Amino acid sequence: MHRTVSLLLAALVTALLATMMGTAFAQPFPSKPVRIMVGGGAGSVSDVRTRWLAQRMGVVLGQPVIVENKPGAGGNLAADFVAKSAPDGYTLFLAHMGVLVAPEVYAGTSFDPLADFAPISRISHGYGILTTRADLPARSVDELIALAKREPGKLNYGSTGIGTPPWMAGELFKRHAKIEVTHVAYKGGGELLQDLMGGRIDYWLEGALIQMPHVKAGKIRALAVTAPQRLPFLPDVPTLREAGLTDFEFEGWTGLVAPRGTPPAVIEQLNAAMRKVLTSPEAVAWLAEQANEPLAESPEEFAAFMKSERAKWLPVVKGAGVKAQM
Repeated sequence: MHRTVSLLLAALVTALLATMMGTAFAQPFPSKPVRIMVGGGAGSVSDVRTRWLAQRMGVVLGQPVIVENKPGAGGNLAADFVAKSAPDGYTLFLAHMGVLVAPEVYAGTSFDPLADFAPISRISHGYGILTTRADLPARSVDELIALAKREPGKLNYGSTGIGTPPWMAGELFKRHAKIEVTHVAYKGGGELLQDLMGGRIDYWLEGALIQMPHVKAGKIRALAVTAPQRLPFLPDVPTLREAGLTDFEFEGWTGLVAPRGTPPAVIEQLNAAMRKVLTSPEAVAWLAEQANEPLAESPEEFAAFMKSERAKWLPVVKGAGVKAQM
């Protein structure tokens, strides 16, 4: 009798546990906060833009979307962390062009930039500004190039690390201008900007988001933009093509990716949340102020773009001849 009761109780407990486990696994996504890992430091363009997106995605998803900064190795520490995270949609990475060439830039890279991530969508694409310290004796691109050629290696430019978009833009500029300059790496754009305004570095190429207030205040000087046409909010600043670098064009972008193996249904839900935010009039207006345009594309479109972007930048990166350590 007692044995029969014990067996019945055991069966009931097993059934109850199975039901509880099934309920847990059947919880709709998201049932807890989602986090986005950003490879740039606090105050960088990527950080500010991701926090803006995260706040609005959280409203759409019904769960907080938290931004965590993990700077270092050009954003590849954050990329590596996410690539090795659980493929459940709760840990995402803010991707940029630099991560796509990580194996060629950083020795010891343990992730494949195409195979180890599930693309969700790009956030935006846009252009940057070539700015200098306010007291640099060069008021045009021609004068900057001439100054660099008079004293090879003396001028320096800043970036947020080898392999990041500002570094890639700086290397592209160096290549087109045929100059020798020194690269200075920073962990974040905020620190870099302070050194530019303080006269400790000479120039950099970066997005308009964190530069424009200081350009308007006269604390740094805008020499050119990387767009094919002049920007509406900088009508007197020429493009680099106008300045004589006829083949120069630099278009930056950012996007969200998840670890490989994340369920397609979760990817689609994240993509839908991004689309809702990025197609809003608020997003269009806010990004336009930064010479950026929102992108609401499918995961398949983003995957194809990442493949073509890697092929595009490999020659530039190999030409730089840099191999850093993670």
